[in-house]
Amino acid sequence: MFATVFAASNKSLITLYLWPFDSALTAPVWLLILSSFIIGGLMSAILLWGQWLAIRAKLWRLEGRFNKLHAEADKIAAK
Repeated sequence: MFATVFAASNKSLITLYLWPFDSALTAPVWLLILSSFIIGGLMSAILLWGQWLAIRAKLWRLEGRFNKLHAEADKIAAK
């Protein structure tokens, strides 16, 4: 609902000049602001997913080491 009210009240056009290029982008204010929020959300989701994957990989390595040490402890206890 907030996005609808925001889009209805901000119909003016903005021209963005894309710095390294010689092109310009003209779009309504609401489209540029909402698209920047969406792009930021997607980028943060990708970063969080990468961190989650790194944590899971470390956990898998530690589980492997734990299982190996547990097996060695069982061998020693069986003697």
